[in-house]
Amino acid sequence: MEYDYNLYVLGAGSGGVRASRISSSYGAKVAVAESTYLGGTCVNVGCVPKKLFVYGSHFHEDFNDANGYGWDVSVNGFDWPTLRDNKTAEIERLNGIYRNLLQNAGVDLHEGHAKLIDAHTIEVNGQRFTAENILIATGGWPTVPEFPGAEHVITSNEAFYLDTFPERVVVVGGGYIAVEFAGIFAGLGAETIQLYRGPLFLRGFDDSVREFVKDELPKKGIDLRFNTDVERIERDGDTRIVHLKDGSTISADLVLYATGRHPNTENLGLDAAGVTLGARGEIQVNEDYQTNVPNIYAIGDVTDRIQLTPVAIEEGMCIANNLFTDRPKIHLNYDTIPTAVFCQPNIGTVGPTEAEAVALHGGDLDIYESTFKPMKHTLSGRDERTYMKMIVRRSDDVVLAVHMVGPDAGEIIQGIAVAIVAGATKKLFDTTVGIHPTAAEELAKNVILFLGDGMGISTVTAARIFAGQQQGLDGEEYDLAFDRFENLALIKTYNTDAQVPDSAGTISAIVTGQKTRMGVLSVTSDVPRGDCVKALNHELPTILQLAESAGYASGVISTARITHATPAGTYAHSPDRDWENSSEMTDEHRAFGCKDIAQQLVDMEHGDGIDVILGGGRAQFYPDTTTDPEYADRTGARDDGKNLVQAWLNKANNRMYAWNKADFEKFDSNPNKQYMALFEPSHMQFEADRVRDPGGEPSVAEMTTFAIKRLQSNEKGFFLLVESGRIDHAHHFSNAYRALSDTVAMSDAVAAALELVDLEETLILVTADHSHTMTISGYPPRGNPILGKVPQPENPMYRDENALPYTTLSYANGPGYQETLPDLSDIDTTAPNYQQLGTVPLPSETHGGEDVAAFATGKNAEAVRGIMEQNKLFDVMTDALNFLDGLLGSAAYFPLVLLGMGLFFTIYLGFPQIRYFKHAWSVLRGKHSQQDDPGDTTHFQALSTALSGTVGTGNIGGVGLAIFLGGPAALFWMWATAFVGMTTKFVEVTVSHKYRKQDDKGNMVGGPMHYMEYGLNMKWLAVFFAIATVISSFGSGNLPQANNMASGLMTSFAIPTWLSGAVLAVLLGLVIVGGIRRIAVVAATLVPFMGILYAFGALAVVLSNYENVLPALASVVSDAFTGSAATGGFLGASFAYAFNRGVNRGLYSNEAGQGSAPIAHASAKTREPVSEGMVSILEPFIDTLIICTLTGLVILSSGVWQQKFETPFAEFDTHIIAGTYSDQNPEHVSQLFAHLDLSPPANDPVKAFSGELEVINGVIQGNAATILHNRSIAEEVIVYADNTLYSGTLQVAEGSMVTDNLLLQGKSLLHSVPLTAQAFQASFLGIFGEYVVTIGLVMFAFSTALAWSYYGDRAVTYLVGSRWVTPYRLLYVVGFFLATVADTSLVWLISAITVALMTLPNLIGIFLMRKEVKNMAAFAQHIAVGRIIKLSQYR
Repeated sequence: MEYDYNLYVLGAGSGGVRASRISSSYGAKVAVAESTYLGGTCVNVGCVPKKLFVYGSHFHEDFNDANGYGWDVSVNGFDWPTLRDNKTAEIERLNGIYRNLLQNAGVDLHEGHAKLIDAHTIEVNGQRFTAENILIATGGWPTVPEFPGAEHVITSNEAFYLDTFPERVVVVGGGYIAVEFAGIFAGLGAETIQLYRGPLFLRGFDDSVREFVKDELPKKGIDLRFNTDVERIERDGDTRIVHLKDGSTISADLVLYATGRHPNTENLGLDAAGVTLGARGEIQVNEDYQTNVPNIYAIGDVTDRIQLTPVAIEEGMCIANNLFTDRPKIHLNYDTIPTAVFCQPNIGTVGPTEAEAVALHGGDLDIYESTFKPMKHTLSGRDERTYMKMIVRRSDDVVLAVHMVGPDAGEIIQGIAVAIVAGATKKLFDTTVGIHPTAAEELAKNVILFLGDGMGISTVTAARIFAGQQQGLDGEEYDLAFDRFENLALIKTYNTDAQVPDSAGTISAIVTGQKTRMGVLSVTSDVPRGDCVKALNHELPTILQLAESAGYASGVISTARITHATPAGTYAHSPDRDWENSSEMTDEHRAFGCKDIAQQLVDMEHGDGIDVILGGGRAQFYPDTTTDPEYADRTGARDDGKNLVQAWLNKANNRMYAWNKADFEKFDSNPNKQYMALFEPSHMQFEADRVRDPGGEPSVAEMTTFAIKRLQSNEKGFFLLVESGRIDHAHHFSNAYRALSDTVAMSDAVAAALELVDLEETLILVTADHSHTMTISGYPPRGNPILGKVPQPENPMYRDENALPYTTLSYANGPGYQETLPDLSDIDTTAPNYQQLGTVPLPSETHGGEDVAAFATGKNAEAVRGIMEQNKLFDVMTDALNFLDGLLGSAAYFPLVLLGMGLFFTIYLGFPQIRYFKHAWSVLRGKHSQQDDPGDTTHFQALSTALSGTVGTGNIGGVGLAIFLGGPAALFWMWATAFVGMTTKFVEVTVSHKYRKQDDKGNMVGGPMHYMEYGLNMKWLAVFFAIATVISSFGSGNLPQANNMASGLMTSFAIPTWLSGAVLAVLLGLVIVGGIRRIAVVAATLVPFMGILYAFGALAVVLSNYENVLPALASVVSDAFTGSAATGGFLGASFAYAFNRGVNRGLYSNEAGQGSAPIAHASAKTREPVSEGMVSILEPFIDTLIICTLTGLVILSSGVWQQKFETPFAEFDTHIIAGTYSDQNPEHVSQLFAHLDLSPPANDPVKAFSGELEVINGVIQGNAATILHNRSIAEEVIVYADNTLYSGTLQVAEGSMVTDNLLLQGKSLLHSVPLTAQAFQASFLGIFGEYVVTIGLVMFAFSTALAWSYYGDRAVTYLVGSRWVTPYRLLYVVGFFLATVADTSLVWLISAITVALMTLPNLIGIFLMRKEVKNMAAFAQHIAVGRIIKLSQYR
């Protein structure tokens, strides 16, 4: 049947206009009808004019705020007609733009009310039109409930066109429209009351957001009244009398009802067309926006789903694409739609609320919250705050939602929404550098942890009263410095093996994030106390060590010994807290490698060590033959003869030490110096006794002040622990006076810190490690001395039976026990030395097991709430600091994710690489294949195609680079990666194979983009993956491979690069034009041939060096967890380097988890996805465990990896350092080893050279500098200029040559392909060894280019259709040729990025489909034992 139009749209709002325009651009004939105004609600009576009014209403605040910035602003008043009319002019301009958009797109505009006559006929102004498809996009309309006087109210529609501005306004409603208009009217000067019948407005938003907005809006002058409903409204002249159901009344000039909107479906003729409506009049549609009438569709507010303009626009895009293109259908993901509410302050939100997230994910959540004053208002003085909440799924660190209230929240949330839709993790958020200063950065620089040892809640209460009474004030109403902190939590203190804890286990929980046993320091909970051997391999990194490693400053202050449990827990790892010095340990402990705590402080290798160390305990650092400087009758405690104070001073020339207050006061807070002061042989004096100390001691507040001033000089920030350790000791003595005095002293230190730091960038946390048994009891009257006796009450029930007085404070146990209760009548219980009574006789009072308090203020302080596990305080501090970016910037973070995913699936599926390995070979041979199996290639061809993509230059040059950087141990980590990679391959190929499809040419196609779209319904993720694959096909499979081939042929056979490039490009084009069938045939021939040829050559070399093979293998294993020592010119490699390079090489070699191989395997002939998954297990085995291992053994057995050879120096591998270094000097080797490691020390003694070097006849004169090339000390270096020996000046800046057109050549280590080639040449093959490497390199690289062309081919087809495949192939061949004659040094960097972009969505996808994979794998075992069953239900 012929129709007038392919698409007829009812409604020219944002969604209708978008659908009309785009459909017309796709070739459809389109008309749109509109009876009211072009642009719909949003443009005319919605978001656009509303936001203009919001802007206008905010100027009143801006004028006032300007005073704080020095502006004297005179405001003459507000003119409503000006704002209203200017707004109207702007809307009329937009109406004209919409009209032009439709006309320019070729859309017919019918102005009038449209009504359906039947499913294909529309009537407008009496004229009828027919349409193949009809789209209803008529939007919504404000709803006013029926009640007496409803005629006296207006809706948001009329609010934009008021004749006069009201002085008194009542807004009724609790949705976002009501909240926005209340802010507009109040901001423009009206007395505004907002009524809502429920307990809290903004239903559907996060509860924390709702509460925060409730607190902020009254600051804007809005009178909020909840649980309030209107009974009727009467009019008295121009006044509306609002009668409330509670009997009260409100007089107003205007009443605006914003109580909801209903779908605009009346009088559209929908019943005549047979369209079904819902209970609220909404049009019901399916996921394709299709009604029950197949050719009638609906989008936007008329469907009553999500009433947002951008949603309607995107739905319009979907309609146009799905109806008028041959592209795959697209659908809108409604789960992560960002939303903004333009109340004042703004709300921005994306993702589920906390309640919704809990319903979806249970307890698998971490909630991060922060409130702060925006920087603008630090000068304006306005009492306005910003709120942020991030909801993270704990199991995978994915950010599920972000909610924000504050200025420009709507603008900020748009950018955050992009990250959330992309599946970003919190760590990715953390590693993104914030723009400063903005609300979006919202991170702390500093964390100060004040810890009152034994400061239980009863101690805090008693100390508060004590402090007030000491000053002659009301003690009960007095506040300690931290009592005023706005965030408070109760902390569970138990150890893993104890109900009542000790200080070692508690500090370990606080600073490492993991609870552990009593008596051990910062080691895992499975380490028994005193077990030296087990402790060595079970250390837990502490927040101080993490901070130092990330470049932050650090400090530790304690009134106890600095080696005592709490301070020691921040820097030491010990199975026994008592191992404070060498005399506490046995020779056996030392033989195993365990160190005492004092030694660990001096030897600390994190960063540049602790910057400020203040406390007691100097005896732990001096030998027992050294007399103490303060007490002539005391000596040091060490039995190993070491003077650790001097050792600490000798480690750097910027350190100062003091043992008394006079020397301490000479400390100058120099930012380049580090300070240690140890004021006592053991613990420092109690605060009550400090003034009588012979050498003098500073107070806790004085030490805190000095530390903060010194640590603040670090631009990144600092971590500082301040422990009042002697509170605990006084309690153990049952001496409340000293316990309370030391608590008050710590409060003074907190007050000092508050004076020095900016809480906008600092978190201050005050807590205790545990409690004590001291109680407050006896009904003393107000004002009674807290240390005094309880007056005898009148009531005999509360009097001592012997009529004896007793104290308010007492202990449940301890040395204060007396068999006969003493008469305290004449005893001064407030005296400093009085010992409170105890109930149970013990030589030392014990800890208490009840919860302790945590007080917090500043950045991330909001995370301290409710009842918390003690180890969660670690998360609060690290989340505030966010220093993980410094730790992960150079670490193997992304490969770790890949390795972790492989390990997870290996365990989750029960080691399929072992169980299915044998059966995989039989499947590969076609033993189980059927004639009618769907597909285009055999199992062997599919495997060969996938292998041709993975077996490339990395198997030759990449292995050489890994060993060069990581030493022999890198090969071990390649093996480990290949082993778990076999499972990852199995998973990704199996799930991709299940969702493969037949394309328009009859070919079987598949890959991650297919399971992402059809299995996960995540089209956006599939598109993201496909785009990354196209880019990677050039970055990984084309450009670098071509360049390596041409370079190798030029070096070995003198073939010009343009000639080899042209020949190889033609061959490549001839193969890829035949598609997967031809690529598979070539791969099935080329891969076995090249693999066997290379393997035989490598095996021959290894056998010729047979005497070195076993030692090489031994070093591979022995160095795996320790790193490799220096040998020859090789300067050594740390474990981190070996792990990093081995895992990187293994992953990028076999591509497990990258998602490329499933594209090749999708073409295999089989009905069983798991069968092809089994075949893919063989890829990492062949690629890494065979080919890479052979390359590695050739290099290691030949010994060339530690030898220097004549080579031209590449500029990016050359680094010039100051001074003379030799690899024959162990100290030099050690320094260079640290300098070249992944994380060089902050106090690195190796410095880059800057200056001039004199060169005569090519030889550098003098000893001012040493040249490093390829991570080795270069020898016999000659400088050339235009191929002649150079004489003159060599300019160097920060280790790099500045003088142009100079070339350095000399002897250094080799890496990559040259290293592998040298290893082959060093064998009996001689010069032929180079040819073996070159031929292998060419074949490997060519096969990789073939496979990646197919991967890109399939990705292009998925994205834009098969018509673009030919242009892609042509571009691929041209790019291949150009790369043979061009410099592609940047290509590998681009490749690494795009490979990561491919891998991330693939890992997300296979993890989300893990249960489905497990179901399929459950049947794989039946296949593996020969019972072939049909798995149609799993396809």
